[in-house]
Amino acid sequence: MTEEKIKRILDKSSKIQERNFSSEQLDKLEEYIHKGILNLDKYNNINIERNTLIFSVVFLLFMLFYILFFVVHPILFIEQWTEQDVIKNKIRVETLKTIGLITGGILAFFGLYLGYIRAVAMENSAIAANKTAEVANKNAEIASRNTQIAEDKQITERFSKAVELLASDKIEVRLGGIYTLERIAKDSPSDHWTIMEVLTAFVRENAKLIEDSNVQSAKIFIDEYLDNKTQKKELHKVHLDIQETIIVIARNNPDNNQRKNLNLSNINLIQADLCGALLKEINLSRANFLGANLSNADLSGANCLGVNFSKADLSNANLSVANLFGANFEEARFSEANLTRADLVGANFTKAYLRGANLTEANLTMAKLAEACFTEVNFTKAHLALANISRSDLIYANLSEADLTKAVLIGSLLLGANLTETNLTEANLTEANLSGANLTEANLSGANLTRANLEEADFTNNKTIEPEQIKKATNWKKAEYDKDFCEKLGLPPENSE
Repeated sequence: MTEEKIKRILDKSSKIQERNFSSEQLDKLEEYIHKGILNLDKYNNINIERNTLIFSVVFLLFMLFYILFFVVHPILFIEQWTEQDVIKNKIRVETLKTIGLITGGILAFFGLYLGYIRAVAMENSAIAANKTAEVANKNAEIASRNTQIAEDKQITERFSKAVELLASDKIEVRLGGIYTLERIAKDSPSDHWTIMEVLTAFVRENAKLIEDSNVQSAKIFIDEYLDNKTQKKELHKVHLDIQETIIVIARNNPDNNQRKNLNLSNINLIQADLCGALLKEINLSRANFLGANLSNADLSGANCLGVNFSKADLSNANLSVANLFGANFEEARFSEANLTRADLVGANFTKAYLRGANLTEANLTMAKLAEACFTEVNFTKAHLALANISRSDLIYANLSEADLTKAVLIGSLLLGANLTETNLTEANLTEANLSGANLTEANLSGANLTRANLEEADFTNNKTIEPEQIKKATNWKKAEYDKDFCEKLGLPPENSE
């Protein structure tokens, strides 16, 4: 058995001498050779270098002895120099020079040879180190893959258990499942949107709008809620787990195109507290946010088709570029809200409060804006054609370059409003208060100014107004006009600019 082990080891390198190794030592030696811990090439190179050094030292000692005995010694013991001795010594010196040159050459050769051996040894060591590093990298990759597989398995198990918790009858258990899914979404970015879709499905299933087992539009639902006592009893504030799910979705909703795939349509979020929620670009069509707190929320680009925001608080909310077609904002609060370029066609803002809101370039065609507060609201370049803005507060509102074609502003307050270059073609301004309003270059073709208050209103540079229109209003003599228009009205020049 021992001879076989020695033979296996000797097969790996003929340079190892046979020794009296024990069986355990041979096992260990074989293991070291197999694992690459024992580098036989390095071992052999060390032996070569050691043998070469010994040979060089012995050779130098021999040469030194030769010179001392055969050259230096005879010279020292010559008592009287003859001419023949001088010649002999010259020959000896020349011989020594020749020997020195030969010896130097031999030593230089051995030096080069040793350098070559060392370079080869270093190269072999580098190759061995590289191979060791490659093996280490492969082992690290394998370990990393194993770790990833283990983590994926753990996440899958956690995900399955969390989803099971959502089906519990106990709200505290459901909340645990919701927060567990949120944690998994943070730990595993690749599963983030899958988890968000699971949570939105949970909300849709457990907070959907139902009437007689049929999902109804938000508008019909709220109308019956306001008028039908039986239906009113069935409505209640949103459950805590639903609200918390929406909050989790909102705070784990980074900028990504996949947000558009999140579907929270036809859900009931009555009186939900979603202050500061990030619901950007999410599908919220026909959802019910009756009385909800959405102050400082971000719904920019969201699909809010037919959503009910009645009595909701949207102060400082961002609804820019959102689809709010047919949305209901009755009695809602929008102070300082951003609705820039929002689609509000047919939206209902009856009795809503929008002081300081920004509706620049918003589309409010056929919108219901009656009895609402639009004080200091920015309507620059907004589309308000056919909109009903009767008895609304538009004090100091900015309507410059807005389109109010055939809009109804009966009895509205437009004190100090900016209507520069505004299109008021066939607009109904009956009994509207335009005191101090700026109508410079506004288009008033066919506009109805019956009993409108024009005190200190500015009509300069207005080429579309007719004297007959002006004279139907009240306090028209106190307004400002161009000089030529004053003549048409029969007013003195002081009424001109």
